[in-house]
Amino acid sequence: MIMILKWYIHAERAGLWEEQPAEVEKMLPYLVTARHYKHVSCTPRYLAAMRELSSVAPDVACAFRDGHFTVQQTSGNFNGVWCNMAFEKIYNHNAKTQLFHGVSLQPAAMEKYL
Repeated sequence: MIMILKWYIHAERAGLWEEQPAEVEKMLPYLVTARHYKHVSCTPRYLAAMRELSSVAPDVACAFRDGHFTVQQTSGNFNGVWCNMAFEKIYNHNAKTQLFHGVSLQPAAMEKYL
């Protein structure tokens, strides 16, 4: 499992589209064993959608093959991050700076949502 995770992270960070779904597929038995049922229920759908991507959306498939399925916050190689990590970073920054302007600046509201 450790090697699968290492290859998965490598594929994500390097923008290697062909390897990324292959490593996800290898994770499936481990996800079942670990009882990650939400991941297990979504993963086959994700893999099927990615297999059909070339015929459904060829432009998107081409962009993904070119490595544009990860977010790169700085220029260079091997610095891609997962989309959800980039969203989380942006959300956390906005939550601490501008999210509550005009909604509520009460300490109780900020504690609840932060």
